Order: sequence, then structure tokens, then C-alpha cells
Amino acid sequence: MHKALRDASVEHYTQPGSIVVTQVMANEISSWNVDSIFHIGDTSYAIGFVVERDFFLYLITPVGSQVSYMTAVGNHDDSGDGFSDKDRAIEELGEKLREGVNVTEDLKQEIAKL
Repeated sequence: MHKALRDASVEHYTQPGSIVVTQVMANEISSWNVDSIFHIGDTSYAIGFVVERDFFLYLITPVGSQVSYMTAVGNHDDSGDGFSDKDRAIEELGEKLREGVNVTEDLKQEIAKL
């Protein structure tokens, strides 16, 4: 949802119709045709970045704030604990940097391999 640019400059990479999905859903909700939404898997395509999940939640707010929005875990969402190995490694790296720990080049290379 909402992963396309309005100018279609990366149309080969994204689905052009995705830009309007949330708006269409919001319109359906406002017409009282929707009681709840079931989003079955592959919800945010976070691709290793927690901020992508946050952005997804921001995007569905106009819809999820009006009706119940239920999700199911898809194969791109699950790594056993809700995060991929890369997500976990990035979170750990961020914690170390905030604590002032000197991050070695070896650790950076390990994260890059994930």
C-alpha cells in the first residue's frame, strides 16, 4: 500500500495502483459498506527497516481508526519473533551506538551479510 510514487518514476519496481489503495479503502468505509478489514499477510514489506513498519501504521491510520483492522502474519512478516535477523541486528547496533560503544568493522560486516 502506498509504495508507488505519484510520477511513476520507478514503475518497473513498484505497483502503480498501490498509491490509491488507502484512499479507496477510506472511501468504502465512509460509504458504510465496510465493517472490518482483514489484511492477510505481508502487511508492511519492511525490508529490514523498522521505520517501514511505522510508516505502514501511519498510512493505515485513516482506515484503521474507523473500523477494526485485523492482520495475519505472512511469510515476509515473520522471522519467529516478529523481526528478521537484519531488523534485530540493526536494533542491536543502534543500541550500542546510543550507549557509546565503539562499533567494530567486523560487526558492521556481519550485519551487512544478513
